[in-house]
Amino acid sequence: MPPHEYVRTVMPPATGMLALAEAGALPVDALHDARGAWKERVVLDNGWFLRLRRTPKHFEATLQLQAGNAAPVVAALAVNHPVTFHGWKFYLMSYDDDAGMMVHLSARRDPGRRLVIGGIWMVMVGSALLCWVQSATSSLPLQEKN
Repeated sequence: MPPHEYVRTVMPPATGMLALAEAGALPVDALHDARGAWKERVVLDNGWFLRLRRTPKHFEATLQLQAGNAAPVVAALAVNHPVTFHGWKFYLMSYDDDAGMMVHLSARRDPGRRLVIGGIWMVMVGSALLCWVQSATSSLPLQEKN
């Protein structure tokens, strides 16, 4: 297949004609096969073609996790909603938009995260105490050395 160039995305109406400017117009029925499903590709008279681009309605996947001989755990993994399993966090990063059967995952494990957060809170509380609590030396008058 020769290389092709993306021109623009079009959204066909439910019925009637699809206006394609330079390529003319095309009846919407020509975009469907005999069963009524969208055709993968429609070649136009000028040599251009329309390609069906599947975009998932929901960016989510089903994840099945198993630790050792335990029963597998099935969880829904969605964008911005990671799944946590035995200290690991699984993130849905992307998907394969050509075949629609593959997702890109990111797995992260950070066992020291709670210690770091605890340390940050200790620094914040200590800074606040230094600002609001007067020390005993601040109430003494300054003395000059001769």
